[in-house]
Amino acid sequence: MARLICEPHGVQRAFLTDPSRVRLFVGGIGSGKTWAGAIEVIRQPAGTRVMVVAPTYRVLKDATLPAFMEAARPLVQSHKRAELVTELINGTQVLWRTATEPDRLRGPNLGAIWIDEAAMIKSSEAFEILVGRLRLTPGRIWCTTTPKGFNWLHDLSRDESTGVHHASTRDNAALPDDFYTFVEGRYTTELAAQELEGRFVDLSGGLFKRSWLPIRADTLPPPSSGKRYRFWDLAVSTKTSSDFTATARVTVTSDAQVVIDGIWQGREPWPSIKRRIIDTAASEPDTIVGVETIAGFEIAFAELVQEPSMVASGLRSIKPSRDKATRAAPLAARGEQGKVWVKDGPHAEAFVGQAVTFPHGAHDDLIDAASGALGMTIGSIGQRVRVQTASDRRRSRRTVEW
Repeated sequence: MARLICEPHGVQRAFLTDPSRVRLFVGGIGSGKTWAGAIEVIRQPAGTRVMVVAPTYRVLKDATLPAFMEAARPLVQSHKRAELVTELINGTQVLWRTATEPDRLRGPNLGAIWIDEAAMIKSSEAFEILVGRLRLTPGRIWCTTTPKGFNWLHDLSRDESTGVHHASTRDNAALPDDFYTFVEGRYTTELAAQELEGRFVDLSGGLFKRSWLPIRADTLPPPSSGKRYRFWDLAVSTKTSSDFTATARVTVTSDAQVVIDGIWQGREPWPSIKRRIIDTAASEPDTIVGVETIAGFEIAFAELVQEPSMVASGLRSIKPSRDKATRAAPLAARGEQGKVWVKDGPHAEAFVGQAVTFPHGAHDDLIDAASGALGMTIGSIGQRVRVQTASDRRRSRRTVEW
């Protein structure tokens, strides 16, 4: 019960007491927006039929539903996992749905609706369909979200009848004292305004600025850890319209400078890419190698594991677990701080060209590669990592958790 009666911070309180029929809680990460949305479900009149909508099933399963259960557990009478229906002890019924197919939201008559991470929903279609389902009392709908540019939610926030409440990550006193500054150091100024301050920011001009990525012919400096990191972003196809296979290497120096070198991209069949990975690793004995293993590339990684020469590279299977912009944010933040430069080479200009249009350009493979390499150096932010060892190979095992 302590979770239910804990004192909300100022923005949460303003949101929960706002009488507006349509309300938005637009907050930075960790600002308590999902908790506020869950509490508002609990606060609905006894017997209300509520629908909770998340952008995807993964968000529903990993974030929205657990947050609600944490807040409401003493009040939950039953939860039917297969039907995705929760009954509270006061007779309130909660239906759990996703916005992946908006037309499937038609049908039930509802008294209240909560849309979590609403900005992740690409268009207003789901919202408009849901509004038409509010045929029962009290007839209220609220959205909780971190903003994502000037999209449909931004337009909704400008409607005078919408109650809008902005919260900063700083507002949540329950977070670790250094959380804000830790994350802020990995975001650009504009991205921090969006992700930490909960403000609508137009990022359509690109995450990077050209001046942040000077190309220099300087000698490659030594890495502070004694190791450099190379990431391979795989796209095994020779079609001219497909993505590139791309790679980049990152060196982090003792004064926290990030140097990007060894940049390459191309469209080649897997046997050629495999040979290129092996040869590159052999020529760079001081470099840890990471390979992307999503979209079926686990088989490709399994082939690399069987190569004796790859053992020394500390071969890592890496599965990105966040969106491209989030994974690239630490690199962009260091660029804004003047801590990044690009080693002159055949693909250096292509790298900078992709950066200044990222994430809206035709291609972003080189940025993915450099972001992946930097992620390997800073605790695999936005990545799930598995590492091959020599003993694993002797036991014919692919990888072990790291």
